Amino acid sequence: MSHFHFDGTPAAYAYSPGFGDGYDNWHVYLQGGAWCWNVTECLDRSNSTPGSSAKLMSSAHGVVSFGGMLEANSSFNPDFYNWHVVKIFYCDGSSFMSDVEDVDPKHNLTYRGARIYDAVMDELLRIGMRNATNALRQVD
Repeated sequence: MSHFHFDGTPAAYAYSPGFGDGYDNWHVYLQGGAWCWNVTECLDRSNSTPGSSAKLMSSAHGVVSFGGMLEANSSFNPDFYNWHVVKIFYCDGSSFMSDVEDVDPKHNLTYRGARIYDAVMDELLRIGMRNATNALRQVD
């Protein structure tokens, strides 16, 4: 099973480990980004950070900001600052619900957001979320 963005680049997420008394707690943030409603919009998305991990990494230069409820500073985020934080980057225009086996032959687009979500969840369970005392999922 392949887990790709629109343009065929691999799925991406950012992770910051929990610590102290927050070590058994997880906060998973699903990045939103508006749906695309037709092939033209989806094709446009494939040329930007919400549709390509290559473009995401080149624009972020490998640095991901964790702000708001993802902030690791106890002064700004006293309830969740020491939790494990995962930011799953938006992948296609279906809010992590698409699951189309075939690649669009005309536009070379993949629609596999649900597969990306499932793959990231499997990875997070494997690295420790399976033992979480508390878990919070936030959808943008």
